[in-house]
Amino acid sequence: MATTFPRFLELPWEIQARIWELSVEPRTVKVRRVTVTRARCSYHEGRGTTYEVVTSTPVPAALQTCYQARYKHRLYQPVFSELDIVRSCEERRYVWLNLDIDTVDAGLSNGLTLFDFKSVARSIRRLKFETAEIMVGDKAALHEYFVNLQELHITSSNEKLLELATMRKYLSGFLPRSLKKLFVHHTVGGFTRQWDESVGDDDPQHIRWVRDNITRTRLKDLRVKAFILSRW
Repeated sequence: MATTFPRFLELPWEIQARIWELSVEPRTVKVRRVTVTRARCSYHEGRGTTYEVVTSTPVPAALQTCYQARYKHRLYQPVFSELDIVRSCEERRYVWLNLDIDTVDAGLSNGLTLFDFKSVARSIRRLKFETAEIMVGDKAALHEYFVNLQELHITSSNEKLLELATMRKYLSGFLPRSLKKLFVHHTVGGFTRQWDESVGDDDPQHIRWVRDNITRTRLKDLRVKAFILSRW
């Protein structure tokens, strides 16, 4: 079976575009903003503190294929350069994203807050972050800046966040009106909870659980315990 198609560029433009579109898949892209202290140099007196946007997620394979895939078909866009605060002699960094389908993993476990992403928050539709507790600042940032957010993933070691009453207490009145899906992932037990209807702050009383999934790891643990008990 052939693994190459050297006459791809001879196809009609519309077919090429459609093929490139079908090559795009949803990703979770890690985006971090790190502090960098620069050493003294002849152009800048003293040590200058700057901020750089970095990601450990590889560049999509399609963008490394050819010029058309990278620039003409606009499969992904270079975004988040606003998070870079650099010196005048340096170029801003950016991250390749398809903001329609990609989930932005903001981390936040290294001391950052959602306020650090306020300059790009309006463009984010799918967000993931990790926290032990949902702080007041995070709630305020969600409500004030992430106004186009459609899907939110919260990863936490705090099992209480899996409880419906606790999530209502923490988030009711602070979620953006645009939000459609909310996931809470427990890092230790492997549990996942999901709301799958409108959970915007204009209608908090209708928030409900629609699914309670247990990951494969958790299921395996339960089966092992059941086997041990059956032998007891």
